[in-house]
Amino acid sequence: MISRKYRNRVFFHCSKNQNNKTVILLHGLGGTSFAFRKIFASLSKKNISFIAPDHPSHGKTFENDFNRYIDELINFMDENRVERAVLIAHSFGACFAEMLFERMHNRIDGIMLVTPLLEVKRQTKSTGLFTYAHKWIFDFAGNLMSYLPQRWRYPDYASLTRKLYPFYWISDMTHCNIKEYFKIQSFVSDKRMTNISFIENSIVYLGKSDVITFADLTKSLVFKYAKRVTIHEGDHLYPLKEYPIFEKEVFAFLEENKYV
Repeated sequence: MISRKYRNRVFFHCSKNQNNKTVILLHGLGGTSFAFRKIFASLSKKNISFIAPDHPSHGKTFENDFNRYIDELINFMDENRVERAVLIAHSFGACFAEMLFERMHNRIDGIMLVTPLLEVKRQTKSTGLFTYAHKWIFDFAGNLMSYLPQRWRYPDYASLTRKLYPFYWISDMTHCNIKEYFKIQSFVSDKRMTNISFIENSIVYLGKSDVITFADLTKSLVFKYAKRVTIHEGDHLYPLKEYPIFEKEVFAFLEENKYV
């Protein structure tokens, strides 16, 4: 059974603890969280425990501080007697996966990073690079758009086709606090890939058509460190738009780590 629980300003989707092991699903920025919701039922059907929190300023989570958010996630694991975990992170979720790894690496059995944002200034080019290199744009946009309704109706992301880079942001903003969304983008622009051990313990999945992290640049960034790098044909939202492939890769990853 899938449960929804609210703890200290953090909202969790979860299932019953099985064998004191769980899968932690860490979604990407904005509406891409929907990509992971499709897999809840598949995990539950196979009696695989999972915890999927809404990130700061997303969904029903109102905790904005990243460190307190991670504290609550670890507390939630302890409260539910979770001793071991694997991490599956999409896009911006890789930032939280890295924070978890730094806090509790001795409890993590495996890491799956899907089109991850690791260090955007070394992953991105063209319009995206210009924007991240001038992060005042995020601060200005956040202040300007804070006058709009802060949470919009959640759209059907399955209808998304490949779009120009900025339109992913517009899609993302439908599922989060708009002003805080741009603060997070500002944080992402300064993020550095400093914990090589985190990458060394990760399997990285990249998309050839990813206009956000650009597979070719990301591959050169992680190839010499990652445990394994897999290239697929999809784009940044491949967990949703190529869901059958994504689900197959998730269960292969779980089987490899003896979670199935």
